[in-house]
Amino acid sequence: MLDLLKKTAYAGLGLAFMTQEKVRDVARDLSQKAKLSEDEGRRFAEELNEKAKEARDQFESRVAKAVESALAKMRIPTTDNLAAVEARLAAVEEALKSKDGKPASDA
Repeated sequence: MLDLLKKTAYAGLGLAFMTQEKVRDVARDLSQKAKLSEDEGRRFAEELNEKAKEARDQFESRVAKAVESALAKMRIPTTDNLAAVEARLAAVEEALKSKDGKPASDA
């Protein structure tokens, strides 16, 4: 019975988008309806909360990967790409400064 409750809660409640307070409320309601002991209810709430955190983390990771992939396909530079170009430019400016003996302009 408890496994059925868990699976139902995980699948049907949009676990990734639930706040911790909402997870606790859902766990408390399901615990009462299933007539779980206080200890079982607490463990169920903790497990549900952990699953919600895992679901959020997985969702965030998938979104980040999708955005990164879309940016790459559109050939839009990322912050890391721009930082690499800035570093290369700084190195070129330094080399020119050393060669000419003049400070590079801040154009």
